[in-house]
Amino acid sequence: MTENFTAPQAKINSFRGFREWSLVICENKNEVSSISASGCELKPTHLPNAGATDKNTAMNKTRFWFLSIIIFTSLIMNVDAIVAQQRTVVAFGDSNSAPRKGVVTYSDLLRSEFAKKNLDIKVINSGLPGNTTVNGKERFEKDVLAHKPNLVIIQFGTNDAAVDVWKTPPATESRVAIGIYEQNLRGFITALKSQGAKVILVTPPPMRWTEKMKGMYGRPPYNPDDPDGFNVVLKGYVEIVRRVAAKEKVKLVDLFSEFYKYHKAPGQKMEDLFLDGSHPNSAGHQIEARLLLKQIRKLNIGF
Repeated sequence: MTENFTAPQAKINSFRGFREWSLVICENKNEVSSISASGCELKPTHLPNAGATDKNTAMNKTRFWFLSIIIFTSLIMNVDAIVAQQRTVVAFGDSNSAPRKGVVTYSDLLRSEFAKKNLDIKVINSGLPGNTTVNGKERFEKDVLAHKPNLVIIQFGTNDAAVDVWKTPPATESRVAIGIYEQNLRGFITALKSQGAKVILVTPPPMRWTEKMKGMYGRPPYNPDDPDGFNVVLKGYVEIVRRVAAKEKVKLVDLFSEFYKYHKAPGQKMEDLFLDGSHPNSAGHQIEARLLLKQIRKLNIGF
């Protein structure tokens, strides 16, 4: 006997946004009368007629329940996708990233911005004062990779570049050689990419002389008579960050350049962005947060 029943076709629409529920759409409208989570109900006119054999009836029921199972499974998979929409951002760096009493850091500002938009994005601050990329490498697994981040903001360089001329005897080289610094940055990026995370590199900010800093660092290779004399070594490390970002094809926030732009604007000076000549205050972090948000919007992390 020729069968006159055709199983309805169904498809599952993809998710759009954090809370949009998938819809089950029955395309063959001539063969269904309604839609439910368990499947498409058949019109009575399309059920086998009274003279159909038990075999046909059983086959049609099997097809119906098979389709229902497929639709139900798809819905369950979409529920899992909703749960998976939570995102994690890790701020990884030195004291320029770390929490600081009395300062609203860029991490704080990002967290606030995400909350305003009702976005389920967790921000973890993994900055530690005094850290170089060598120190960061030692804690990278625990403080970054273990969080399974979707995005990591990396900002090192100030301590890596420092030549501790205040020591006895005075140091003559940076704490971390520039080649090792580059190698460490690349290592972080490679590991994060392998885990599927996005990366934003941030250049360290420039520094300004204070009386305390002149007392500690006011000798070669630094030049205390030049307003920019505290940055003579740091500039080379800033160039490394720019080069690594370009070669690794990751986003870059050039905070070093941005602070100079601020300084050149009428009625503004770079000193207004620091607590102590080397650590940004809340105003400095506001600039960094604004630049980061601009880059984050370009990334597919649900923002």
